[in-house]
Amino acid sequence: MKRNLLLYSLIFFLGSWSAHAQLVSARYTVIPENPQQGDPITVAVNTVNPLRHASLIINGREVTRAVFFTVPAEDGYQEFKAAVLAVPPLARIGTATIRVEGHLGIIVEIPIEIFNRR
Repeated sequence: MKRNLLLYSLIFFLGSWSAHAQLVSARYTVIPENPQQGDPITVAVNTVNPLRHASLIINGREVTRAVFFTVPAEDGYQEFKAAVLAVPPLARIGTATIRVEGHLGIIVEIPIEIFNRR
């Protein structure tokens, strides 16, 4: 019994470690590169990991969240996932983070700069 428990624990640990290693291999882009207060931000991610949502974090607080949708393959480009986040019109200007989360936790945290609306 102890032997089976040890074996299952080892398999779970190796599976978790393998999944964590895959989390690092996410490619992404953020549009626009210089978002302003009130702008929508599109986050496009290409990863083998299942995605849950993207969050905009300002001063350590989540201010908005969006689920990912699939953008199908077209004209030689492969399928990818995208989410559209709204920067609040009165958001504090300066540094912020876009956090991409999957079923296994945080996949990537993307630092961005929010600019003042002109």
